[in-house]
Amino acid sequence: MSPVSRMAQPEREEVSAATLRYLEAAYYLAGEGLPIRRARLAQWLGISAPSVTEAVGRLIDEGLLQAGPGRLLQLTSEGQDMAARVVRRHRIIEAWAVMSLGLDWVAADEEAQRLAPVVSERVLDRMHQTIGRPSCCPHGNPIPGEPVPSSARCARRLVDLGAGERAEVVRISELAEHDAHDVLDEAYRARLVPTTPITVVSVDDEGTMVLEVRGHRARVRSRVASAVWVTGSGSRRPAA
Repeated sequence: MSPVSRMAQPEREEVSAATLRYLEAAYYLAGEGLPIRRARLAQWLGISAPSVTEAVGRLIDEGLLQAGPGRLLQLTSEGQDMAARVVRRHRIIEAWAVMSLGLDWVAADEEAQRLAPVVSERVLDRMHQTIGRPSCCPHGNPIPGEPVPSSARCARRLVDLGAGERAEVVRISELAEHDAHDVLDEAYRARLVPTTPITVVSVDDEGTMVLEVRGHRARVRSRVASAVWVTGSGSRRPAA
């Protein structure tokens, strides 16, 4: 049985695109460990605060979101399942676009946004199969329904490393993909792809880092380093 069929199926026959957008945004925020607030949803979706308030109220009534202390929101079990299916589709198509078509990360994300609503489950599963059923999207974020790599559970941000420390890239934050394609593009051009070993050469007063990446040096802004998650001993390179 494929991972798609093992995932919970939505009980509702039809779910509006707007509803799925809200649930997907909530899923991404929760996945980054950020509180789900109405204001943040408004910013993420580019929608006015009153519209978000109205929509959130409807989603609470429908049992897809629930309100918690301090006006924080949470996905219900049903809302989580629906959101996970949307994210799964997007990330599989991204992986296919990179691995089969050779697109860069930004182009793959743009194509996934276009294709995800119209690709059938049969085609989606075949896409996943033809690229070896990866468990993560091209920039390391787990595909719902697939085993989560242990490295993803113990990662820390690259920006928190100091000069001389070594690590391995795990993933690029989903927030970088959504909020700023320039961040995603800069990480891609610096070759900060998952499983890549890196060494921090230097960090300046503004947080800009010079990295040694597979034999070459890359300069990345603190904004980019904040979006890159790494794992490893954090040990320092021995002095020459």
